[in-house]
Formats: sequence, structure tokens, C-alpha cells
Amino acid sequence: MNIDLTPDQKELAAAAREFLRAEYPASRVRSAWDADCAVDRAAWARLAEIGFLGVVVPERFGGLGRSDVELALLLEEAGRVALPDPLLETAVAALTIADMG
Repeated sequence: MNIDLTPDQKELAAAAREFLRAEYPASRVRSAWDADCAVDRAAWARLAEIGFLGVVVPERFGGLGRSDVELALLLEEAGRVALPDPLLETAVAALTIADMG
């Protein structure tokens, strides 16, 4: 059984790492933890624009149509920067809504 990542998966992880490091430096994460509303709407909109919020949503519904492996890779990179936003919850909710459609 081959458990190595595909080149596309490695590329997604690297792109996520680069994006999240740029958008969520430690100073932004700390200020989000101290704020009443932790979601930075501008950064959140950029996450949506590049498709991270719909990574497992089928393409016919506007998502990336990727598997749970890609979602796990994205979540790993989000954890690396201590992303203060509800990425997992949003990805699951988007998939649930798409499945109902």
C-alpha cells in the first residue's frame, strides 16, 4: 500500500503553508484571540477565493472537489499557524450543504 502524497497533494500543502504564513502571522493570531470577533473578514474572504473553504465540496457546487486527504493537509497547515478561524467547521458545513443540494 502506497501512503505517499501525490505531487498535487504536496503542491496543495505547500501553497497552503505559504498562504497561511503570509495571511496569519503570529501577531494577527494573537490579536484574534484577544478580540471579541476573531474572524478577520478580509483574510477569510481570501481563503474562500482560493478555494480552501470548499476543498472537499464537489466541483459542481463550486468547490475544489478534493478528498479528505487534501482537507487533512490543509488543516495541518492551519494548525501550524494556529489559525484562529473556523476552517474545519466551515469545510464540514459546506460539504453538508452541498450533499443536501
